[in-house]
Amino acid sequence: MKDLPDMKVEVTIEVKVPGDWLSFCTQGSDLLSTSYSGYWARGVERDDKLGWLLWEFEEDERLSNALEANNAQFLENLPIDAEDKLHTKALKAWRAGKKLPPHYHRLNQEAAVKGYLAMSKRNGLNWYEKTGDSLTYDAAIQLGTLDEVKYG
Repeated sequence: MKDLPDMKVEVTIEVKVPGDWLSFCTQGSDLLSTSYSGYWARGVERDDKLGWLLWEFEEDERLSNALEANNAQFLENLPIDAEDKLHTKALKAWRAGKKLPPHYHRLNQEAAVKGYLAMSKRNGLNWYEKTGDSLTYDAAIQLGTLDEVKYG
């Protein structure tokens, strides 16, 4: 018996995105700890309607310049006013709903759903209940905001 060629089919399914996932992404601060996404992203500001403005500091060359100018070795040692200067344009654009400068991302309800669905495609519909941990949450956040898993 000869094997038939593989068939490609399109499947449409309805997925229920848990409210606690949406809350975790848009309201929580745990997601920005280093065990989740805090090793590559920093929460610049959070708003009940807008969610989080995230700064992808790992890719931003301005950080090394700011660290050097302020004699700081790590982001945690950068004076708050020096970091705030880096975010001025991004905050203005985020608040106005305009295009964000490079290295800034919205983590809002739309991004949370996008990341959840991407993880459902990769790991199955029950990924959140079955394997939900800091690594998979981080991957979902990256997929929702960066469109890929770049870190971790």
